[in-house]
Amino acid sequence: MKNIVPISFFLLLLSQLCYGQITVLPKPLKEFVNKKITAPKITRYLTEKKWNQLFPKRYGIGQKDSISNNPDFYSYKTFVQASKLFPSFLSDGNDTIQKRELSAFLANIAQETSGGWDDAPGGYFKWGLYFLEETNAGIKNQYNDTSKKNYPAIEGKFYYGRGPKQLTWNYNYGQFSEAWFGSKDTLLLHPELLSKDPLLSFASALWFWMTPQFSKTFLSRYTHRNMGSHAR
Repeated sequence: MKNIVPISFFLLLLSQLCYGQITVLPKPLKEFVNKKITAPKITRYLTEKKWNQLFPKRYGIGQKDSISNNPDFYSYKTFVQASKLFPSFLSDGNDTIQKRELSAFLANIAQETSGGWDDAPGGYFKWGLYFLEETNAGIKNQYNDTSKKNYPAIEGKFYYGRGPKQLTWNYNYGQFSEAWFGSKDTLLLHPELLSKDPLLSFASALWFWMTPQFSKTFLSRYTHRNMGSHAR
């Protein structure tokens, strides 16, 4: 009889966590930016030379950065720096599975941001990372899901696709803002920061890739890794 209350409390807490009624957050990611962190595994599989070959038309190089005048917004250096903040990225399985995950991630961000077409010089994916913001952003779709009460959109703010993964919707901006800044309000109030800060932009892509959510498949660990492990 003595164990009934603790177990009941645990089950209640677990259910609240699962349904988003209680949010337990670690330290904001931005607090680790300037700390010395072990070099990520990505540097074992991807060099700056290869990055430049994969994305020769990337934003800032293929087209001028008209927002912050950054000559190489999507730089290899910034991508590596962002990946240091996600130690679980490329941490599962052997080298083959980790390479498959990296390939899947790079293909995904290339597809999301490509400025190419079927017969584009070099192929469609050579134009990956060409765009920083959603190409139809001028339509001014707010991308506000009013059912997500914990992440209310701000009037006059637009949560269209930005960054390598084209982060979209008010609730994704709010959740990533919690992870990075420790507050959902920062990016709900200033979604445009994703288009001004390269490190923040890359971090949003890795966060979305690595973070399980009720409304989406866990892109990294439960899809590409398992698909790769069954490939012959």
